[in-house]
Amino acid sequence: MEALKTPGQPSLTQAISGRLFSGGQVSAQRRQAKYQYHAARETYSATQAEVSKQTEALVLATNNLIERLATKQRAIESNSRVLDLVQKGYHAGLSDISVLLDAQKAVFTAQRNYQQDKYRYILNWLRLKQLAGTVSEKDLASLNQYLSNI
Repeated sequence: MEALKTPGQPSLTQAISGRLFSGGQVSAQRRQAKYQYHAARETYSATQAEVSKQTEALVLATNNLIERLATKQRAIESNSRVLDLVQKGYHAGLSDISVLLDAQKAVFTAQRNYQQDKYRYILNWLRLKQLAGTVSEKDLASLNQYLSNI
């Protein structure tokens, strides 16, 4: 074996055992990479499912809010008509102040409820855009303009 060894070079047995040892390292790294890949894939799938679930819930909530806003708008209109009639009755002496105050309270309550649902709708709209990754400066500027005009 000494004849195969040249000065400054490892022997044949050292070269083979070195390769075997590093080959074990390579296969261990390969297994580790495989496990990391599967873990990342599972994390990705779980995140994708969670985002899908959140998006579906927000879409349903937003559609529900749209229907509720229409209903609350009708409640404002109805309570406003009642208030007008009660005011006329009060001025004609047909009803007392407590009835008038109750009618005003009903209008203000309906307006408050409408505004609360409108706020929830705006938040859901922003959350949906965030989940989709499409929130832009233009969206925020138009929202700011809208809120400034309220």
